[in-house]
Amino acid sequence: MKKVYKYRKKLHLEQGKQYTFYFQKKVPLPDNFWYFVIIDPYGSKHLLPLAYYTHYNLKTGNSYQCKVDKINCLGRVFIEPPHPFYQEGKSYAFKYLETISKKHKSGNTYSYHVFINKKGEKALMNADEYLLPDHLKTDFHLFKIEKISKGVIYIISD
Repeated sequence: MKKVYKYRKKLHLEQGKQYTFYFQKKVPLPDNFWYFVIIDPYGSKHLLPLAYYTHYNLKTGNSYQCKVDKINCLGRVFIEPPHPFYQEGKSYAFKYLETISKKHKSGNTYSYHVFINKKGEKALMNADEYLLPDHLKTDFHLFKIEKISKGVIYIISD
């Protein structure tokens, strides 16, 4: 029988809002991945997977203004630290690279247009929602950052 744990602490964090988190330390867990142990302004500890943010230059002992990306039905909090270059809602130049399909853990397949910036960083656009006109498949064009989640940049046509 699977154990279900009920959280007795009142959750103070709200999805979509930003808070200052203290990055206390890095720890390995039994899943063979490394995590940041971060502390929210209310003293609760959270784990942030290090693998998604290796290029962010985050350091233990520092505090960062992070967004609460999602709070799931079990009360698990998913936190997104600030990207070192991009900000949501602002526009940046990207060039079309290819269209790919990814299979989600739910079994559904999603298509994405892959774009690249001048530094070689990739961004994704939902190909199932956005039909890409041919003129956007050549050269660099401005695209708006829709969201950044798990270190992945998602863009929409500006």
